[in-house]
Amino acid sequence: EASGGVVGLLSATSKNRTRYGASQIDRAVFILRGGQMEKLAGDASVSALAEALFVTFTDGHLRTALCVGLARVALSQSHKDPWVYLHALTLGFLAAYNAEQLPDIGKPVPNLAYGWQDYAPFLGASAASYVIGVGLFQNVFYDLASAALVAPTVWLAVAHGQVWQVLQFGCAFAVGVAVTHLPAVRDVARHLLLALAGAVSALAYVWLPAFVAHIFPVHELEQGYAAVELYVDALQLRSAVQGVLIGSAHIQLSLGFLGLWYLRKSQLRKNALLSIKVQPPDSVLTHIQESATHDESTLTEPMHNTHSARNRSPRVSSPVASRRARPSDAKGEFVALDFAKMVLHFMVYVAVPYLVFRTFMEAVDSLNASRFTQSLTQHLRLSLLEDGGTSLVTAAASNHTISTHAGSLEGVIKKCFNLVTRKLFSVPKLMLIPAIIARQPMLSLGVLPVFLAVDAAKCSFVAHVTTNIEEFEQLRSEMASKQARMEAHDTSSARAIQDLKATAFTRNQWENLSVRIANTSQRKQALELLRGYVRWLYWSDILTPGIECAVAWLLQTGQIDVGAIWVYARALEDGIDALLTRSRAEAELAAIKTDALRITSLYEALAKDRNGLAVSCAVAVGEEG
Repeated sequence: EASGGVVGLLSATSKNRTRYGASQIDRAVFILRGGQMEKLAGDASVSALAEALFVTFTDGHLRTALCVGLARVALSQSHKDPWVYLHALTLGFLAAYNAEQLPDIGKPVPNLAYGWQDYAPFLGASAASYVIGVGLFQNVFYDLASAALVAPTVWLAVAHGQVWQVLQFGCAFAVGVAVTHLPAVRDVARHLLLALAGAVSALAYVWLPAFVAHIFPVHELEQGYAAVELYVDALQLRSAVQGVLIGSAHIQLSLGFLGLWYLRKSQLRKNALLSIKVQPPDSVLTHIQESATHDESTLTEPMHNTHSARNRSPRVSSPVASRRARPSDAKGEFVALDFAKMVLHFMVYVAVPYLVFRTFMEAVDSLNASRFTQSLTQHLRLSLLEDGGTSLVTAAASNHTISTHAGSLEGVIKKCFNLVTRKLFSVPKLMLIPAIIARQPMLSLGVLPVFLAVDAAKCSFVAHVTTNIEEFEQLRSEMASKQARMEAHDTSSARAIQDLKATAFTRNQWENLSVRIANTSQRKQALELLRGYVRWLYWSDILTPGIECAVAWLLQTGQIDVGAIWVYARALEDGIDALLTRSRAEAELAAIKTDALRITSLYEALAKDRNGLAVSCAVAVGEEG
C-alpha cells in the first residue's frame, strides 16, 4: 500500500514538471524513493533480526543457559558484584553442557555416569553458587565451606534419585527455622531453641508429603505424567521433564522476586500521589517558575559548590516520595511537578526494564514448553507407524481421531505445566507468609481460617456452576454436530426434498433443533455470566477488603511500612490461593483426568492389538451348512 501511494504521488507530480521545474521535481522524487527504500530496508532488517533470534532460541541448550544465567543475575543481592556474572556464566555453560549430553525425545538415553541424565552436576553447582550468594554466615571462609559441603551432597542425592527427598528436607528445615522466630519462643534458652527447631523439622519432614498431597493436586499431576510415560521411555521422559522444569523454575522464581521489587516501587508511586495537597493556582505558577530558576542555577553552579547547594535545597516532606523528586517551593511540599518527575523516573528505571525482562523471559519459557510439547505429540503420531500399520488401524477404529488423541496429550502437558509454573511464580510472595505469622501469630490464626472458609464456600459454588456449564457445553456440542450433519444431508438431497414436497417437514426439523441449540447456549451463557460476576464481586468486595483489614493491622503495629502494602496484600492472596489450589483448579484438574483417560485408553487398545489379543469375529455355520 505504501509503495502504491508513492507511485501515485510520483505520477501526479510528473504532470507538474513544467509548472514547478524539472530539477525540483526530480529532487523530490529522489528523496521520496530514497525514503521508501530505506523504510523497506529497515523492515527487512528487523524481520531478519527477529528470524535470527527465533532460530537462535530454538536451540534448547542456549535457552537453558540463558534461563539459568539471567536468573542467577536477577536473584543476586547486588548487580554490581562482578562475581555474580562469573557465577551466571559458569552455571549457564554447565547447564548447556549438561543438556547437550541428553538426546531428543524418541532417541535412547546413553548411560551417563554421575547423574548427568538427572542434571545432578548442574544442580550441585547451582546450590553452591546460591549458598555463596546468600552469605548466611557473613564470612567468606564459612560461606565457601558451606558451599563445599552442600554441592556434593546435592549432586549425590540427585544422582541417586533422591531429589524430592532433598526438597522435602529443605522445606522441613525451613519450617523448623521459622518456628524459632516466633515471639513466644524468642526468650527460650539456645539449646532448647535448637531442640525445638529439630523436633519441628522432624515432624515437618514426616507430615509434609501428606500435607502437600492434600493441598496441591499431586495425584492428578502424577496421573497425567503416568499417561504421558506410556508413549515415551521412562528415563528419557524424566530427563526431558527435569530440563523443562529447571528452565521454567529459574525463570518463574526470578520473575517472582523481581515482581516483589516492582510492587514496592509501584506502591511508593501510588502513595506519593496521595501526598499531594491542594494549592491555589498562583502558588502552582510560582512553584513552576521557581523550579525553572532552581534548575538553571543548578546547571550553572560550580562543581565544588554542588554539595553545599544540595544541602541548601529543601527536601520532600513525604516519606514515600522519591529522593530524586526534590520540591522547589519554600514550604517544602510535594507538588504535582515533583510527582511528574517521580513518574518519569519510575517509567524509565522501573517499568520499562521490568516490562522488557518479563516479556523476554516469559517468551523463552513459553518457547521452551512448546518445544517439549511438540516433541511429545510428534513422537505419538510417528509411533503409530512403527509396527507396519497395526497401530494406525487401531487408532482409526477409535471413537476419536489421531488429532484428538494428540490434542489430549498436549492438553495434559500444558495444563500440568501451567499449574506448576503459576505456583513457582508465587513462591517468592509465599515466602513472606512465615514472617507475617511470626510477627502476628494470633492475627494469622484468627483471620486465615475465616478467609479459607469463605473462599472454600465460593469455590464450591463456582465448581457446581462450572459442572453445569460443562454439561450444557457437551449437549450443545452434540446438537451442533447433529445440526451440521443434518444440514449437509438435506443440502445434498435438496432435489429429493423438493420432489417429495418435504420442505415443510425439513423446515420443522431444522427449527426444532435450532431452538434447542439456542436454549442450551443461552442457559450456558447465563451460568457463565453468573460465574464471572461471583468471581469478580468476591475478589473486589470480599477478599480484597478482608486482606486490607489484615494489612491495616500490620501497619498499626508497625510490622510493615506503607511501601509494602501491595506486596503483603498479594502475599496473603497468593497464600490463600495456594491453600485452595485443588478447589480453585477443579475445572483444569477435571480436564487433565479426561485427557489422561483418553490417551490411556488408546494405549490399552494399541497394546491389545500388538499382543495379538484382538477380538476375532466369525460367522456361525449351522448344521445343514
